Formats: sequence, structure tokens, C-alpha cells
Amino acid sequence: MTYKKQFMGIYIKMNLIEQSSNGEVFAVAYQDNGKFFLAIFNNQGEDIDTIVVSNIIPEEIMNSDCTPITGFFEPLITCCFIGDDNLFVQIYHRL
Repeated sequence: MTYKKQFMGIYIKMNLIEQSSNGEVFAVAYQDNGKFFLAIFNNQGEDIDTIVVSNIIPEEIMNSDCTPITGFFEPLITCCFIGDDNLFVQIYHRL
């Protein structure tokens, strides 16, 4: 094992770790009890940035419908590296 990364929270759901095309940067999108995050780190395990995605989305959209679904493994947020290693982030909002 090269490194270990720990995520702490109230009720965390995450699914996939994405890797940049050169293998030097990783990203994982996750939620913690209805608040969405994007953690970005390098291939040595050093944090580059943690973005609170919920702070970017208008408050009228971010409500109690965004909480995790017990028994359903998906975090309702995903990310992937696209051309030029930009990050694309997608959030599913339940109505």
C-alpha cells in the first residue's frame, strides 16, 4: 500500500475514485448526510483540494431531498476527468 486516505463524517456515501489521464491526480465525489463534496488528491496521497459542491448549488435546490438513501449504495454525485484533465461533476437531485 502506498498511502491510505481516511474520510470522516456523519453518513458518508461514495462510490468511484477517478484518475486523470497521466495518473498523477485522483478525485472522488461523495456526500456526507446530504452535503456534497469533491476531494482531489495526488498520487502520493497529498490533498490538492476539497470542494464543498453544496456551497456552489443554490440553496433552494439543496434541501432535505438530497440526503442519502439508506440501502442504496450510490452517493447521488459522480465526477470524471474529461479533455485536458478538467473535472466534470454531476449531482442527482431527488424530487
